[in-house]
Amino acid sequence: MTASNTDADIATQLHAWAVKEMHFRPQGAFLSSKMPSPDDLKGICRGTQQADLWRYVITHVHSVQTVKKPYAVQYKSDKKYMEEHQALMEQRAQLVGEVTTVLSEVQQLEHEIHRVSKDVQKAEREYQQETESLRDLGRKTCLLNVYRAKCRENTAQCNAYSDQIDEKTTTYSKRIMDAALHLRPDDPSTSLGTLLETSAEKQVRETCEMIGKFLQETLQGTFGRDKSAFKMSKDQLWDLVKDTLSGLDIRQVVGSLVHMSREGVHTLREHTLKINISQDAKKLRFKYEKGGILRDISTPPTKLQSVQQLLEECQMKHVMRFVETEKHRNEAHTNIQALEATRTKIIAALKRYFSSIQHGNLGLAVSLVQAKLDLTADTTAKECYRQEAESLKEKVAEGHTDRQTLLTIHRKIQDFTDLAVG
Repeated sequence: MTASNTDADIATQLHAWAVKEMHFRPQGAFLSSKMPSPDDLKGICRGTQQADLWRYVITHVHSVQTVKKPYAVQYKSDKKYMEEHQALMEQRAQLVGEVTTVLSEVQQLEHEIHRVSKDVQKAEREYQQETESLRDLGRKTCLLNVYRAKCRENTAQCNAYSDQIDEKTTTYSKRIMDAALHLRPDDPSTSLGTLLETSAEKQVRETCEMIGKFLQETLQGTFGRDKSAFKMSKDQLWDLVKDTLSGLDIRQVVGSLVHMSREGVHTLREHTLKINISQDAKKLRFKYEKGGILRDISTPPTKLQSVQQLLEECQMKHVMRFVETEKHRNEAHTNIQALEATRTKIIAALKRYFSSIQHGNLGLAVSLVQAKLDLTADTTAKECYRQEAESLKEKVAEGHTDRQTLLTIHRKIQDFTDLAVG
């Protein structure tokens, strides 16, 4: 038999003895308390000494009603003994009541200890949870600081790269301007396009152009009878020729002239092949007059019609530009509203998150998010500006091409007029 079974048997015997033998009932302050059960009495029956004590009490202690008759037969002549017996029985009943009271108090104390133990365990669990939450918050704060430092480092690197790009762009621009090869302006009327030329060829070409311009002005009578202007222009041209010849080698000059002559022959051949007198004559109306002069009798558009056409085209371009501008403004307004809504949602989410973790890094997180949004916006704006700059460059190139085309057409008309009049 194990010790637990022995304690259970003693508790059961003690409960039966208190109820049947001693007729125990709660009294005094514990009158409203319930009767202790055998399980409640196990606490005072634990241990070898307690078990032997209660076994002795159950065996040798009896109630007054049980021993009344035997004691009366054996000692009815001894009145003094009876009085002592009565006093002992009363003392015994009093002690039993005190024992029962102590048992009840012990039971209540055990319940209180059990409740306090549960509260202590609950407090320990809450303390562990709060400690873990603080550790998690510390880790998140550390990661956020690391991420912030990384963002600052990336921003610094981007600025450094931008400075390096600007510096290299400036350096390469200077190198291109100082290089020996130069881009020669293209002529839309020829198939040569944009060519590379050396500094010597560029200088010789510009000098030849100035000579050709001077000769053309002289033949057209631009100077008239003003000999001083003619002499000044001739002296300036002569100084330019001396500077060119003195600054270059004779081989460079001759080689540049040969190269320009070949290009001139090629350009003249192209112009000659493009002239179709019969086709142009069909499109135009001329009247042959005396002296072999051809007079154009076609009805050109009036200046008012030309001006009206130009005004209509400009108005249409202005309207289309206004519509396009308003469209872009609406898109920009919509994008700004969407950006503000997104920023508001992000800040609200951050507030909810930081309010749940009870920490004071909300301002830092909002600053970080604002910096990322500003960086994204600046990057996008930079890309838009770059695209717009490329578009403007293309438009400038198209305008230059159109201007060259108009000049070419004008030269063709002048050549045809000279041909027809001559």
